[in-house]
Amino acid sequence: MATKYMKYATKEKLEQVNDKNKRLIEKYFNYKSLNLSDATKESYQSDFNQFLVFILENYRNEYLLDMIEDDPNEVVDLVEDWVSHCIRVFENNERRIQRRMSSISSLFIYLKKRYRDKVKENPLDYLDRPKVSSGEKPQVKQTY
Repeated sequence: MATKYMKYATKEKLEQVNDKNKRLIEKYFNYKSLNLSDATKESYQSDFNQFLVFILENYRNEYLLDMIEDDPNEVVDLVEDWVSHCIRVFENNERRIQRRMSSISSLFIYLKKRYRDKVKENPLDYLDRPKVSSGEKPQVKQTY
C-alpha cells in the first residue's frame, strides 16, 4: 500500500498548539540531540508536530503534564486514539506506527526522568506494539 501524504500539521495549526507542550518537545530534543541522526530527528519532529496538532484538535489543547497528573489513563487513551488516527487518517503501515510509537515512548521516558513528581509511568507500556507483517520489510539492526 502506498503511503498517503497529507499536510496535517500546518503552520497555522502549529501556531495554535499549547506553548507549554511545544516547550516540552523542545526540551526533549535538547536532551536527545546528541543521540539522534538528522533523519531520525526530522522524523521525530514530524511525528511530534502531528501529535501536538492531534492534541490541539481532539484533546482541548491540554498541557501534557497536566493530563498525566490529572488522569494517567487519559494519556493512555490519548496515545491509543493517536495511533488509531494514524492508521485511519494517514493510512500508516505497521512500520510507521512502530516508529511513531517509539517517538512518543521516548518522549515519555524523558518526561518520566525529568518530571519524576508528575510522570510515574510511560503510558506506552500499556499498549501493544504492532508487529511487522510478512509483507513488510523488517527493520535492519546495524551492528559493528
